Amino acid sequence: MARRKAVPSSIIGLGVAAGLAVLMACQAESVDKSGRGVHLSEWKEIPVAEVDLTFPLLVPARVTRAEYRNRDNQINQHRLEFDGGKGTLATEYFPTAWFADATERRMADIETFKAALAKRFEKEFAEVGEIREIRHSRRKAVGFVADVKIQNPGRGRCVAAAVAYRLKNRSGHGNDPGNVDTVATLFYCDDGGKVPDFSRALENVDVVVDRHAFAAALAAK
Repeated sequence: MARRKAVPSSIIGLGVAAGLAVLMACQAESVDKSGRGVHLSEWKEIPVAEVDLTFPLLVPARVTRAEYRNRDNQINQHRLEFDGGKGTLATEYFPTAWFADATERRMADIETFKAALAKRFEKEFAEVGEIREIRHSRRKAVGFVADVKIQNPGRGRCVAAAVAYRLKNRSGHGNDPGNVDTVATLFYCDDGGKVPDFSRALENVDVVVDRHAFAAALAAK
């Protein structure tokens, strides 16, 4: 496994979202399931306006940090921190291709989702409350968002989600099966976090097309 740099305590929650991504989609490994090596660039902090998906405009929380790295010179990976460390969002977007059928099957399996949550929270885990299936307003989507109760006096409940999307249009080529091209995992722990609020973001996210307009909308938020 590649060596990792130390992570400031204020963004330790990034590991939770990334860990859920590994458990659900197995996309952040140094070796993929076929045994081939995976090349990952170093994480670097970027302006929020440079992310490739519209989540910062849609989530109810404030984005206080954004990071980027690239996988195999093909897949864009971003990590967003919410409200100074109360939550995180990890995304992977495949601009020119798509993920395998197995990724979509895992993300659509509610039992896999619940098992991933229990494993991710480990000793803090109490129970999964409300679970909602995510249905995107315009695009193909498979996945879930849930209210998770944990045994931690400082953060008694969390919102967690894992969703895969097909956000770009079909290419029109015969080899494009329409598979998902984006994986997103979200984690937010605060009594003010509500499943319906985050569901709206998960069901309306899209790819940033007009970068100037996106930056202006963020500045006005």
